[in-house]
Amino acid sequence: MVSGIDPALLPPLLGGQAPWREGDVRPEPGAGDGTPGRLTVFLALRDARPEDTAHRTVVHAPDREAELAAVFGDGSGLREPCPHPTVTVLRPDDPTVRPDEEHEAVTLTAAVAPHGPVDWTDGAAAEQDAQRLITAAEAAIPGLRDRMLWHEVRTPADTGAETGARGGAVPGPVLAGADGAFLRPANTTRLPGLYLVGGWAHPGGGLAHAGMSGALVAGLIVEGEDWRGSQ
Repeated sequence: MVSGIDPALLPPLLGGQAPWREGDVRPEPGAGDGTPGRLTVFLALRDARPEDTAHRTVVHAPDREAELAAVFGDGSGLREPCPHPTVTVLRPDDPTVRPDEEHEAVTLTAAVAPHGPVDWTDGAAAEQDAQRLITAAEAAIPGLRDRMLWHEVRTPADTGAETGARGGAVPGPVLAGADGAFLRPANTTRLPGLYLVGGWAHPGGGLAHAGMSGALVAGLIVEGEDWRGSQ
Protein backbone atom coordinates (compact mmCIF):
# COMPACT_ATOMS: atom_id res chain seq x y z
CA MET A 1 0.00 0.00 0.00
CA VAL A 2 1.25 3.48 -0.87
CA SER A 3 0.06 6.33 1.35
CA GLY A 4 0.15 9.92 0.14
CA ILE A 5 -1.59 11.51 3.15
CA ASP A 6 -0.07 13.29 6.12
CA PRO A 7 1.61 10.41 8.03
CA ALA A 8 0.40 11.83 11.36
CA LEU A 9 -3.09 10.72 10.29
CA LEU A 10 -2.03 7.10 9.72
CA PRO A 11 -2.11 5.53 13.24
CA PRO A 12 -5.91 5.84 13.63
CA LEU A 13 -6.32 4.28 10.17
CA LEU A 14 -4.02 1.41 11.17
CA GLY A 15 -5.92 0.42 14.29
CA GLY A 16 -3.68 2.51 16.52
CA GLN A 17 -0.42 1.09 15.17
CA ALA A 18 2.40 3.56 14.63
CA PRO A 19 4.18 2.69 11.37
CA TRP A 20 7.50 4.36 12.23
CA ARG A 21 10.80 2.53 12.24
CA GLU A 22 13.17 2.82 15.19
CA GLY A 23 14.84 6.23 15.10
CA ASP A 24 12.64 7.58 12.31
CA VAL A 25 10.93 10.96 12.34
CA ARG A 26 7.57 10.60 14.08
CA PRO A 27 5.10 13.37 13.19
CA GLU A 28 2.73 14.37 15.96
CA PRO A 29 -0.91 15.29 15.35
CA GLY A 30 -1.64 18.98 15.68
CA ALA A 31 -2.68 22.07 13.78
CA GLY A 32 -0.21 21.82 10.94
CA ASP A 33 2.66 20.83 13.25
CA GLY A 34 4.00 24.38 12.87
CA THR A 35 4.19 24.07 9.08
CA PRO A 36 2.90 27.20 7.34
CA GLY A 37 0.02 27.28 4.90
CA ARG A 38 -0.64 29.39 1.83
CA LEU A 39 -2.97 32.30 1.29
CA THR A 40 -3.81 32.51 -2.40
CA VAL A 41 -5.66 35.24 -4.28
CA PHE A 42 -6.83 34.71 -7.86
CA LEU A 43 -7.30 37.93 -9.82
CA ALA A 44 -9.27 38.56 -13.01
CA LEU A 45 -7.95 41.69 -14.75
CA ARG A 46 -9.18 43.68 -17.70
CA ASP A 47 -6.73 44.43 -20.53
CA ALA A 48 -4.14 42.12 -22.03
CA ARG A 49 -0.95 40.95 -20.36
CA PRO A 50 1.95 43.14 -21.59
CA GLU A 51 4.36 41.21 -23.80
CA ASP A 52 7.45 41.92 -21.66
CA THR A 53 5.78 40.74 -18.42
CA ALA A 54 7.77 38.41 -16.15
CA HIS A 55 6.08 35.10 -15.36
CA ARG A 56 7.09 35.23 -11.69
CA THR A 57 7.91 38.20 -9.48
CA VAL A 58 8.54 38.18 -5.73
CA VAL A 59 7.71 41.31 -3.73
CA HIS A 60 9.63 40.95 -0.46
CA ALA A 61 8.38 42.01 2.96
CA PRO A 62 10.18 45.11 4.27
CA ASP A 63 10.30 43.66 7.81
CA ARG A 64 11.58 40.06 7.80
CA GLU A 65 11.27 39.58 11.57
CA ALA A 66 7.64 40.72 11.58
CA GLU A 67 6.82 38.28 8.82
CA LEU A 68 8.56 35.36 10.57
CA ALA A 69 6.60 36.11 13.77
CA ALA A 70 3.35 36.24 11.79
CA VAL A 71 3.98 32.88 10.11
CA PHE A 72 5.76 30.89 12.84
CA GLY A 73 4.84 32.79 16.01
CA ASP A 74 6.86 34.95 18.37
CA GLY A 75 6.95 32.50 21.29
CA SER A 76 3.84 33.88 22.96
CA GLY A 77 1.45 31.64 21.08
CA LEU A 78 -0.13 34.59 19.31
CA ARG A 79 0.14 35.16 15.59
CA GLU A 80 -1.02 38.32 13.87
CA PRO A 81 -1.07 38.69 10.09
CA CYS A 82 1.95 40.46 8.67
CA PRO A 83 0.88 43.92 7.44
CA HIS A 84 3.35 43.78 4.55
CA PRO A 85 3.94 40.12 3.59
CA THR A 86 6.25 38.66 0.97
CA VAL A 87 4.05 38.00 -2.07
CA THR A 88 4.73 35.86 -5.13
CA VAL A 89 3.06 37.30 -8.23
CA LEU A 90 2.39 34.82 -11.04
CA ARG A 91 1.44 36.23 -14.45
CA PRO A 92 1.57 33.28 -16.89
CA ASP A 93 1.27 33.76 -20.64
CA ASP A 94 -1.30 30.97 -20.82
CA PRO A 95 -4.44 31.34 -22.97
CA THR A 96 -6.15 28.46 -21.14
CA VAL A 97 -6.52 30.48 -17.91
CA ARG A 98 -8.15 33.60 -19.36
CA PRO A 99 -11.36 34.09 -21.39
CA ASP A 100 -9.69 35.96 -24.25
CA GLU A 101 -6.73 38.14 -25.25
CA GLU A 102 -8.31 41.21 -23.66
CA HIS A 103 -8.00 39.91 -20.11
CA GLU A 104 -5.27 38.65 -17.78
CA ALA A 105 -5.32 36.07 -14.98
CA VAL A 106 -2.95 36.67 -12.05
CA THR A 107 -2.26 34.54 -8.96
CA LEU A 108 -0.88 35.93 -5.70
CA THR A 109 0.46 33.69 -2.92
CA ALA A 110 1.99 34.24 0.49
CA ALA A 111 3.17 31.93 3.29
CA VAL A 112 0.91 32.29 6.33
CA ALA A 113 0.24 30.54 9.63
CA PRO A 114 -1.86 27.36 9.29
CA HIS A 115 -5.49 27.19 10.35
CA GLY A 116 -5.56 26.84 14.13
CA PRO A 117 -3.24 29.59 15.36
CA VAL A 118 -5.22 31.81 12.95
CA ASP A 119 -8.93 31.36 12.24
CA TRP A 120 -8.99 31.22 8.46
CA THR A 121 -12.73 30.54 8.44
CA ASP A 122 -13.28 34.20 9.37
CA GLY A 123 -14.22 35.51 5.93
CA ALA A 124 -13.79 39.19 6.82
CA ALA A 125 -10.30 38.62 8.24
CA ALA A 126 -9.29 36.49 5.24
CA GLU A 127 -10.47 39.22 2.89
CA GLN A 128 -8.47 41.81 4.84
CA ASP A 129 -5.34 39.69 4.45
CA ALA A 130 -6.08 39.21 0.75
CA GLN A 131 -6.17 42.97 0.36
CA ARG A 132 -2.69 43.13 1.89
CA LEU A 133 -1.46 40.76 -0.82
CA ILE A 134 -3.11 42.88 -3.50
CA THR A 135 -1.52 46.04 -2.10
CA ALA A 136 1.93 44.40 -2.12
CA ALA A 137 1.39 43.15 -5.69
CA GLU A 138 0.80 46.71 -6.90
CA ALA A 139 4.59 47.12 -6.77
CA ALA A 140 4.82 44.52 -9.56
CA ILE A 141 1.62 45.40 -11.44
CA PRO A 142 1.17 49.17 -11.82
CA GLY A 143 -2.50 50.16 -11.87
CA LEU A 144 -3.55 46.76 -10.53
CA ARG A 145 -6.66 47.87 -8.64
CA ASP A 146 -7.92 49.88 -11.63
CA ARG A 147 -7.76 46.71 -13.76
CA MET A 148 -9.41 44.33 -11.28
CA LEU A 149 -12.73 42.78 -12.30
CA TRP A 150 -13.04 40.28 -9.45
CA HIS A 151 -10.93 38.16 -7.14
CA GLU A 152 -11.22 34.87 -5.24
CA VAL A 153 -9.48 34.04 -1.94
CA ARG A 154 -8.26 30.58 -0.91
CA THR A 155 -7.05 30.08 2.67
CA PRO A 156 -5.38 27.28 4.66
CA ALA A 157 -8.86 26.35 5.89
CA ASP A 158 -9.84 25.66 2.28
CA THR A 159 -6.66 23.62 1.76
CA GLY A 160 -7.36 21.55 4.86
CA ALA A 161 -10.98 20.91 3.87
CA GLU A 162 -10.02 19.76 0.38
CA THR A 163 -6.85 17.75 1.12
CA GLY A 164 -7.05 16.70 4.78
CA ALA A 165 -3.72 18.41 5.53
CA ARG A 166 -3.63 19.47 9.18
CA GLY A 167 -4.41 23.16 9.36
CA GLY A 168 -4.13 23.37 5.58
CA ALA A 169 -0.35 23.32 5.98
CA VAL A 170 1.83 23.00 2.88
CA PRO A 171 5.07 21.03 3.47
CA GLY A 172 8.37 22.41 2.28
CA PRO A 173 11.40 20.42 1.14
CA VAL A 174 13.43 18.45 3.69
CA LEU A 175 16.33 20.45 5.16
CA ALA A 176 19.12 19.36 7.48
CA GLY A 177 19.84 21.11 10.77
CA ALA A 178 17.47 22.74 13.28
CA ASP A 179 17.53 19.50 15.36
CA GLY A 180 15.60 17.70 12.64
CA ALA A 181 12.68 20.13 12.64
CA PHE A 182 12.53 20.08 8.84
CA LEU A 183 12.89 16.32 8.33
CA ARG A 184 10.03 14.05 7.18
CA PRO A 185 9.33 10.34 7.77
CA ALA A 186 11.17 7.83 5.58
CA ASN A 187 9.49 6.30 2.53
CA THR A 188 9.60 2.83 4.11
CA THR A 189 7.80 1.91 7.33
CA ARG A 190 8.01 -0.94 9.84
CA LEU A 191 4.80 -2.39 8.39
CA PRO A 192 5.62 -4.64 5.40
CA GLY A 193 4.14 -3.30 2.19
CA LEU A 194 3.33 0.19 3.50
CA TYR A 195 5.21 3.06 1.84
CA LEU A 196 4.95 6.83 2.24
CA VAL A 197 5.00 9.32 -0.65
CA GLY A 198 4.19 12.98 -1.20
CA GLY A 199 5.26 16.20 0.45
CA TRP A 200 4.86 14.87 4.01
CA ALA A 201 7.40 12.07 3.42
CA HIS A 202 11.09 12.14 2.45
CA PRO A 203 12.37 14.24 0.62
CA GLY A 204 9.60 16.72 1.43
CA GLY A 205 7.32 19.15 -0.34
CA GLY A 206 7.40 20.92 -3.67
CA LEU A 207 6.59 19.36 -7.04
CA ALA A 208 10.13 18.10 -7.65
CA HIS A 209 10.57 16.59 -4.18
CA ALA A 210 7.10 15.04 -3.98
CA GLY A 211 7.61 13.52 -7.42
CA MET A 212 11.00 12.21 -6.31
CA SER A 213 9.33 10.45 -3.37
CA GLY A 214 7.12 8.61 -5.85
CA ALA A 215 10.14 7.54 -7.89
CA LEU A 216 11.89 6.33 -4.73
CA VAL A 217 8.90 4.27 -3.63
CA ALA A 218 8.48 2.78 -7.11
CA GLY A 219 12.12 1.66 -6.96
CA LEU A 220 11.68 0.19 -3.48
CA ILE A 221 8.62 -1.78 -4.58
CA VAL A 222 10.20 -3.11 -7.76
CA GLU A 223 13.78 -3.65 -6.56
CA GLY A 224 13.29 -4.35 -2.86
CA GLU A 225 13.97 -2.39 0.33
CA ASP A 226 17.75 -2.54 -0.09
CA TRP A 227 17.42 -0.45 -3.27
CA ARG A 228 19.32 2.82 -3.06
CA GLY A 229 18.66 4.44 -6.44
CA SER A 230 20.45 4.30 -9.75
CA GLN A 231 23.65 2.25 -9.77
